[in-house]
Amino acid sequence: MRVNAYYGSTVKFDDWDITKTREFGYHFGINDDNQSLHRIRDGGYLYEVDLTFSNPLTMRDALRWDLRSIADELGIPYDDLEREARLRARKNFSALGVERNLIAAELLDDRGYDAILYENQGETGGDAIIVWNPGQIQVLGVTRIERDSADGELGLRVRSESVLRSLIRNIISEIDIEDVEGICMTRGSTHVMNTCYIGGDKFHLKTPDENAEFKSTTNPSLQSLVEYLAYRIFDLYPDVTIPGRIELVYDRRSKVVSLATKTVPGKHGRALSLERLGEGLSASVYVNVFLANWDVGNTANIIVRSDDSKPVLIDPGGSLIFRARGGEKGEAFGDYPRELETMIDGTAGAAEIFRYSDLRVAARTFNSVPWSRVEGRLDECNEEITRDLTDRGFDDLLAQWGRAFDHILKRLRNRHREILANVKFVESVKNGG
Repeated sequence: MRVNAYYGSTVKFDDWDITKTREFGYHFGINDDNQSLHRIRDGGYLYEVDLTFSNPLTMRDALRWDLRSIADELGIPYDDLEREARLRARKNFSALGVERNLIAAELLDDRGYDAILYENQGETGGDAIIVWNPGQIQVLGVTRIERDSADGELGLRVRSESVLRSLIRNIISEIDIEDVEGICMTRGSTHVMNTCYIGGDKFHLKTPDENAEFKSTTNPSLQSLVEYLAYRIFDLYPDVTIPGRIELVYDRRSKVVSLATKTVPGKHGRALSLERLGEGLSASVYVNVFLANWDVGNTANIIVRSDDSKPVLIDPGGSLIFRARGGEKGEAFGDYPRELETMIDGTAGAAEIFRYSDLRVAARTFNSVPWSRVEGRLDECNEEITRDLTDRGFDDLLAQWGRAFDHILKRLRNRHREILANVKFVESVKNGG
């Protein structure tokens, strides 16, 4: 079987090597023509290719394509695969994500599959295909995507009338400040906050404030990286709602990293009573405790979504090792999560909201994500951030990030164990044990 398909990238390349992709394989669009251009960014390239395959696996959109999603589809237990990936990474001195992708390819090859077909539920929608063998990809042409200087809109110099059947699942996800448009200053109490546009979508752009309470030896951009890590962990848990897209934005010239979060249409958290906030945030209780998100009790860090009145957590800058103003928590972010008392059984702050939460829902949510998945997400983020900082020459921040990540990983491993014990107690009470 042969199909004409399209692939987009912000960089030009000629080596279709799955060890260089973040998620599994290369994702090609096979949609109809006239797809939306809103995700095309400056400096992009559109590859028109001829794909050859004979036995595709048809799946629904996994949204996050990795070893776990493929193992789940094939009915293969994940934990043994994860252990094998870690053993290979240590043996080969390679990135964990690389080994996971290679194992996923082996699983599919062993079962006779040479592609994955799915209907894209994100980006521009439409049908898509994943391949992982470079021999299946024949490049027909490459089109440079540029901004139309006449009207400021994104336009294309195309090689044929049928371009852009799909856009572009695999645009490289890290963002440089040059990709950010329409920046407008707004007020933030603990940071410099702007609104901006990235790929046509409106974002809040949070830039670290050098005049905050950081130590003289601490790079303020470290808080952006740590907050991004917190968001990515929140995203693991079902029914814990955060903004739909989170991006790190790198300014190479000033060596500053900002955090961009897609805007959430809605109202300030105080639009709901504490009772309704507590009920709506039930799923997040133990996750906030786990991440030491001390500022969840501030209703300014909650948006009540317009379409369904669901509370959305924003601005977890006071999570993990930092306080919201940039001061470091030190031993207050400890192996034992004292937040089990202060945030749940306390009398102020988050406890004023969580006293109305259903701890059975909180326990069920926290228990649904094993430590192996949390650790896997931590490793993915570490690899991503380390690569981005290395590629951009952020040497000082890279060193600080490495030390901070090691500390966070150790603390979270112990905190997870302690919270899990509490969760099991709550569930036993629920079940009459």
